[in-house]
Amino acid sequence: MKAEQLQALVQKGFSEVLGRDVDAQTDFFDAGGDSLAAERLLLGLSKALGVELAGWMVLDHPTPEALSAALGQIA
Repeated sequence: MKAEQLQALVQKGFSEVLGRDVDAQTDFFDAGGDSLAAERLLLGLSKALGVELAGWMVLDHPTPEALSAALGQIA
């Protein structure tokens, strides 16, 4: 998957879980996300990408841009 496609997928996931529009720099937790929402996000991304993702990924990479870059290394 191309980097642009991966970022669009992650950004869509953020929007769906948070219930609002986000941009590439939106911080998941500043936008109202919590640990349960982060798990829902990662579960959806895991299914879409066909890889198991660690729960800490959103903590370490809280924006769509940062998370998609990290996922690009493993997906």
